[in-house]
Amino acid sequence: MSPYRNAIMEVFKPDDGSYQQPCRVRQDLESIRLEYEEEGMVYAYVGCARGEGHYELEAEGFQGRATLHTFSGSIFLDGAWQEEGGYGMWRIRLGDVD
Repeated sequence: MSPYRNAIMEVFKPDDGSYQQPCRVRQDLESIRLEYEEEGMVYAYVGCARGEGHYELEAEGFQGRATLHTFSGSIFLDGAWQEEGGYGMWRIRLGDVD
C-alpha cells in the first residue's frame, strides 16, 4: 500500500457545515485505509476496491460505513460516510507519497 503523508480530509455534515483536518491514507488497487484523529482518539476506516477507483469501507472499532471514489492520476478521493447516527460527505486531498 502507498502511504500518503500530509493528506487533508474535508468533511461535510448537513447540520454542522464543513471542516478540514489532517488524515493518513494508505491505498493500492485492491484496498484502502484511512485514519484520522479527533479529540485525542484515532479513528480508522478500512475497505476494499469494488471496481477500479471505487472503495467500500467499514469503520474499525465503531459503527460506520463509507465510500470513496477516485480516477487514475487524481489527487482527490470523494465519497460519503455514515457513522453512529450521523452522515455526510467527504473529500480527501492526497499528500506526498512516503
